[in-house]
Parts: sequence; C-alpha cells; structure tokens
Amino acid sequence: MRLINVETLKLEEYLGSQIPPYAILSHCWGTEEVTFQDITGSDWRRIRGASKIKRSSAICHQHGLRYIWIDTCCIDKSSSSELSESINSMYNWYAKSVVCFAYLEDIDCSKGKELIRKSRWFTRGWTLQELIAPGRIEFFDQQWMLIGKKLDLSGLLSDITSIPESILEDPSELIFCSVARKMSWAAYRETTREEDIAYCLLGIFGVNMPLLYGEGARAFTRLQEEVLKEADDHSIFAWGLPKSDSLQNEDDFLGDYAGVLAIHPVDFAMSNNIVPFPSKRGVQPYSMTNKGLRIELPLLKVINESKIHWIAMLDCHYEDDFSGVIGLSLEGTEKSFEFLRSSAGSTRRYPIERMKQAELRTIFVRKQLLKTASKQNGRKCLIRVKSIQPNDYTMIRLEGHNSKWNRDTMVINMSFGFQDQDWQYASSTIMFLDEHINSSFAVVIGIRQRQSSFPSGLGEMINILPKPGNVSLDEWKRECKGVKIDWDGTQEKVVQLYKLPHDSDRDIPLTIRASIAKEEILNQWIDVLDIEMRRDVPIGAANNTKREIFNVLTSYLT
Repeated sequence: MRLINVETLKLEEYLGSQIPPYAILSHCWGTEEVTFQDITGSDWRRIRGASKIKRSSAICHQHGLRYIWIDTCCIDKSSSSELSESINSMYNWYAKSVVCFAYLEDIDCSKGKELIRKSRWFTRGWTLQELIAPGRIEFFDQQWMLIGKKLDLSGLLSDITSIPESILEDPSELIFCSVARKMSWAAYRETTREEDIAYCLLGIFGVNMPLLYGEGARAFTRLQEEVLKEADDHSIFAWGLPKSDSLQNEDDFLGDYAGVLAIHPVDFAMSNNIVPFPSKRGVQPYSMTNKGLRIELPLLKVINESKIHWIAMLDCHYEDDFSGVIGLSLEGTEKSFEFLRSSAGSTRRYPIERMKQAELRTIFVRKQLLKTASKQNGRKCLIRVKSIQPNDYTMIRLEGHNSKWNRDTMVINMSFGFQDQDWQYASSTIMFLDEHINSSFAVVIGIRQRQSSFPSGLGEMINILPKPGNVSLDEWKRECKGVKIDWDGTQEKVVQLYKLPHDSDRDIPLTIRASIAKEEILNQWIDVLDIEMRRDVPIGAANNTKREIFNVLTSYLT
C-alpha cells in the first residue's frame, strides 16, 4: 500500500502489519488530477489537482497523522494487476483508515448543510463504499471548511442515500443487509466506465473478482455470480419490482423476457425494502450452471386465456409485511423445467396462500436469453415439397420482408416487419413455375406472433394463388411482391387446376395442397410448410381446409 508522507509529500510503500495509521481522501475526480506518474516526478505541484493533495495533507497533519492515501496518485493505474489488486482491497483500505476526509468541491457550506444534497459526490458509484466503510468521516466544502462529521450528519446522509442510519453509524451492521437493499443504494449512481458500476460494489458485498475492462455489462453479471456463491439470499432475484407494493394480479404479465440476473443496479431501484426469510424446507443449494440457474423453488402453474405461465415463489418479502412473498413470473416448458424470466415489472408480491398451493420443484432459469427459432426477431419455416418436380414445377422466387431462402436446406428465414399493439407479423410468398406451359402459382405464408406470450400466441395462415391466364409472368412476379395477407386463420388449402382442352388428361384435376403447422424439431418449434401436387385424384382435406377449383382458361393461359 502506497501512502503519501504529509511532511515530505512523497510516496512511501508499506505491506501488511507495517502499514502505519493513515487518513484517506474521498472525492470526485476532476479533469486535472495528479497521477502516480506525476507525483513521482518533480513538477506535479503545478497541476491543478495538486491543491487537493496539499490541503488534505495539511488537515491530516493537524489530526496528528503522518500519512494519507489518495486514489489518484497512490495507485499505478498503468499496471492492470496493481489496479485490480487495489480495487479489490479498496473497501478494506477505507474501513481501516483512522479518518476519511470527504471533499465536496461543489458545495459552499456557508449557505447551509442541507445543500450537500446537491453534491455530485452522492451520485458517483465509487463514493458509495467510501461513505459506508470508514467508521469516521469528516465532510469538507469547496473551501475546505468543515461541514460536519458522519455521525452528526447520519440522519441527513440516510435521507439522501436511503442507507439506514444504523449502518452509517456502525459499518459492521452491513452484513445484516439483504442483497437487494445493497444493490438499491447504487441504483442511480454513475461511473465513468461501464464496468465500474460492478467493481465499485465488490467491497460492499465482500467478494473479490478479477477486473476485465472491456467486458461491459458482463461485469455486473459476474458480480452477481460471485454474490450467489457467498449469500443464501433470494432477494438477489427480487429485481424489477413495480413502484406500488400492493398485491398484484397474477394474470397481469409482461411479454418481454430476461435472464435470471439483473443487468444494472437500477433494476433494484424498488427493492430497498426486500428482505429474506428463513426457509423450513430442506432446500438444496442453488448454483449457476451451463443451463442457467439451478434452484429449488415452490412453483405455481397459472393458466390464463389458454396461455400457461409459472410463478416461482422466493424466500423473501417486503420488510414488516407478512401478508405476501415475492414471486417471479417465468415462462417455459413443464417437460424440461427450463424457464425464461419475464422482464422487469413481472416480479411481484403474491399472497401467502398462493405459495402454499405451489409445488416444490427443481428448475433451471436461463442466465441469459437463448435465441432459438421459437423466440427471436423472426421465424424459420421448413418447406417440404412432394410431387412438385415430377409435375415440372420448380421454386423460382421468394418475396417477403427480409426473407431469406436456403435452397440447400429448404428453409426460409422470415423476419418480423409490421407490428401493432398485440402482434408482430412476417410473411413470404413462394412462386412455382412450370416453364413448359408457362404456368405459375404462388404459396403465401403469413405468420404472426403475440407481443405478450412465449411460446404460445402464435398464428399461421396460408393461401395458394394461381397465376391468372391474362397476366404475364413478369406482371405476376410484381403482383406477388405486394400480396396482402388475409388473417383468416386458414392453415391448409387445396386448389384444383384443370388441364388445357387439348391435354389427354383434361378430365383429371391437377390438385395442389398446402398446409402449415408447427412441429417440434430438435427441441425447437419450427413452422413447417407442406406442399403436395397430384394429377390422379383429388387430395382429401381436413374440415378447416379451403378448397378452390380454377378452370383451365384462368389458370393456365398466359
């Protein structure tokens, strides 16, 4: 640990038990701070930030201390290993200091102590641990005038930060705080680098992990994974709560999905009063696996309008409220008990009676969203064709919003385009041509997916459009680009086409049947389009099949 000797203003290094009593500075960084490289040189006193070092060192000397630690210049940030070690040690360094000087350079205390509410110091991520860890803090304004001490200002500080006075007065009380409550303190704090919103919380949760600048939001995920290893506290999953803590209607679900872990402390903004309660059941330890979070929870099935949802009951509740528990909205399959978590807003309070109705199950909740064919920005449609080529018809064209056709696998990737409040839509038009008689027909696929359900709420339709005889092939191609979808729910259609009069088989209809349905392939729900063409006898169809017969002149003449 490097310390500044307040008499010589030079750095000295100490290890372990050799570290002398020291003061520590808490402040918001400015544009011209003195770095480690600067202070080891000779001209650092000319830098604007040097005044902080001089003034804080003078106050340190007045307190009878010879050393002070200041983050800007006591860490060699050019060394990633030293930076990582320092950040992992920083909470303890603040906790072991004799006194912490909190410098609020944007506050003039002569106008009243209440003005500290407006200080930038209370909005920064790193200053959260710097407020909690030290047992003794003295606050100074921009002129280095004493504003007050932490113990004397504990009521005001608690009101500003939502940190209980008991913790501000005795930091050892921190171990009795729930994970959700600690996270909520950082909800609206900011850091210059995205990763630091996670790294600045390491000490508060008593965990360590390597620093990987460049990982972005992944840092906050790693932080939660480390907390999971140490804390048996379900409140870590109690994020995304609504502003109202009233009992919620369990049928009121949102339709977006998320991983089991939060992506930022702001997700815990409404979780300040969530606390865990002891569980009487012999609960198995939960852990993160390659299939997501493996956890044993009371699980309740909810059926609403033919849609199935699940509620996983957590061992936590609103503090001083014993009428309900916190539950998570999940969606997935009963077959595998693998689930996705509904997004923020679907974590709610449920009556205790509902928890008693739930069945204890071991489930997996995805850590991250898994993009599969059943839930993504589009849909996959597998085309199965029977008897098309023997009848001289080949697929010649695909029309549709960002639709892509893989000729080798006969799969169409359809992207959702138009959407309204309830649905998002995708469509494709596949054209077939018999070039010998210049005959063509098109199969139109329409798929819509509800905005608010997974994987239910899907809708498919199909139509067959023979090319009119008085329309050229080029005109027909242009018309197929603008085909309008009639969402009538038709999933199977049969069209019978008669041959030309000079054809010897003119009395035998040429029958085309197209149907679309979802099939589970490789554990994924895929839309499958079956197209069949026969010239011998009419093909049978189900009751909901639409059948149309086109006469020879309108179907085949060009």
